[in-house]
Amino acid sequence: MKSSLFRKLLLSYLIVVLASVGVLSLVTVFLFRNYYLNLKEKEILQEGENLSKIILSYLQNGRLPANIRRILETRALSRDIRVLFLSEEDLSNPPPFPIPQRQRRFLEEARRRLMEGQRIFEKATIPFSGQNFLLAVFPLKEEERFLGALALFSPLADTTATVNTVLRLTLLSGLFAVGLSFLLAFRFSRSITRPLQMIREKARSMASGNFDTVIELEQEDEIAELAQDVNFLSHTLGETLKTLEREKAQIENILKNMQEGVVAVDRSGRVLLANPAFLESWKNLLKTNNILESPLPEKAKEPFLRAIEEGEESSGEFSLPDGRHFILLVSPLKGEKNELYGAVGVFQDVSELKKIEKVRREFLANVSHELRTPLTSIRGFLEAMIDGVIDEQEREKYLQIMHQETLRLGRLVSDVLELARLESGKVELERKEADLASLIARSILKLTPQIEEKELKIKTEITPDLPRVLVDEDRIEQIILNLLGNAIFFSPQGGTITITATSREDSVEVSIEDQGPGIPEEEIPYIFERFYRVEKSRAKKHGGLGLGLAIAKQIVELHGGEIGVESKVGRGSRFYFRLPGV
Repeated sequence: MKSSLFRKLLLSYLIVVLASVGVLSLVTVFLFRNYYLNLKEKEILQEGENLSKIILSYLQNGRLPANIRRILETRALSRDIRVLFLSEEDLSNPPPFPIPQRQRRFLEEARRRLMEGQRIFEKATIPFSGQNFLLAVFPLKEEERFLGALALFSPLADTTATVNTVLRLTLLSGLFAVGLSFLLAFRFSRSITRPLQMIREKARSMASGNFDTVIELEQEDEIAELAQDVNFLSHTLGETLKTLEREKAQIENILKNMQEGVVAVDRSGRVLLANPAFLESWKNLLKTNNILESPLPEKAKEPFLRAIEEGEESSGEFSLPDGRHFILLVSPLKGEKNELYGAVGVFQDVSELKKIEKVRREFLANVSHELRTPLTSIRGFLEAMIDGVIDEQEREKYLQIMHQETLRLGRLVSDVLELARLESGKVELERKEADLASLIARSILKLTPQIEEKELKIKTEITPDLPRVLVDEDRIEQIILNLLGNAIFFSPQGGTITITATSREDSVEVSIEDQGPGIPEEEIPYIFERFYRVEKSRAKKHGGLGLGLAIAKQIVELHGGEIGVESKVGRGSRFYFRLPGV
């Protein structure tokens, strides 16, 4: 892990091992040296005691026989000890060579101590050679009489060499231990840092959005448990994020497919979020990206102000100059601690509802008007007959008028009921394969009297091998009769009506074209609405109710087709409808 944890662990282990090996080596050498010196001291002191007793037993007139001296020297040499017998005379006479003042005082002090019976034991250094040795001097006294001294010398060179050897062996062992510890520390450090490095890489992978990788460790310790916890955390976070993404996608799809415009703003009115329906309707009015600064009507801004300032739901209703009408619902946006940070508004376009409401009112007004007119006429004539105002000669005439009004009233009621059934979707079509050419011929035959009355020419253009269609024959014939009847009504005397039936890619088209006055362009979008009549006075005169085309449109749409009109004023009209082929 770069130069951080791995090196820290490795260096820590090495420092501990080096310190331990160093301290252990120093302590071992120090203890061994002390033990060896103590052993040497005990040995030389024990040997000095024994030799002193032997010498005292062999002294003759203050002299030690030469043979005894050699025996004692040989014995001492076997233990790496050198002995020297000094008589009282030797100790009393100064050395035959000059010595420094400090050594002279040392000799005088040693002679005094020996004369007093004290034993001398010191570590000394041989002048000029610099060799170290142990010196032990024992006084030889017999019945308080000083006879001389026994000096034992034991060089420390072997001791120093032994200690140095032990030191080298300890250092070599320490170095081997350090090397072995380095390998073990390296392996142990890697066993700690490698899983941590894998966990770190896993964390970085999680940060980049990848939650699929899994940390696999063979060891069973706290680090392995940490890796398992990280794996569990990664899995849980991945599932949580997937859930959040699904919820986000659902919310986005809901907002995207909503017909109502949704917009969220902060406390200053700045737009935070808007769905496509809102942007499509208001993008030209929100160039400033701020609801409160946009050119929206004040009635649209007031609900946002109330929600932002008072933190309460509010609503409003307003209209735009282009005729669109909206209902606005605004709710405050609050955080976890109920702090207010904005508002969300829903713009519901109710223009179509308003239009439907208007159409409904017009429909009721038209139906009422259409029903009132024949009823008023019939009631007037009946009252006149009851009162005897109409004589017997005129009664037949008025009865004929009343009969026509009754028929007209029946047609109106039938058409209204028919249209209501079609719009409710409760009409069941009796579909079967039909030949449109036969339906057209039959419709022409039924309207032959009207055609002959106006001396019209019927021209048919039907494609050979016209595909059959799966339709309700009676309903389709009703459409043809309605369109052909209108064409006959609006065609001039002696004019021509062209009926065409052609095959298209996946449908069959039937069109009826007349040479009438045509339909103004501004009235074409409303031609299929209920009770709509271009020439209301003429339609009323001839019994037209304005429901035929509305019924024809419903029938065509129930068959999955479409109906339309093409017209130019003064050049006639062409009505057509298309039906899916078999």
